[in-house]
Amino acid sequence: MDRRDWTRIGIAAAVVLVPGGFVLGAVLAARRVQQARAAADLTERSEHPTGTSARASGE
Repeated sequence: MDRRDWTRIGIAAAVVLVPGGFVLGAVLAARRVQQARAAADLTERSEHPTGTSARASGE
């Protein structure tokens, strides 16, 4: 195969694989944010003496 064929293969691979990488990255980032929020909510509840969140009690 000559260089032109490899260039076309590379472009085709980039067009097919890069969007999938963006989607995978977005899914992983969203899961991490969701887990961080859940952990923060649990921490907030455990720090409040009544066992409810500070937001729910009006503090």
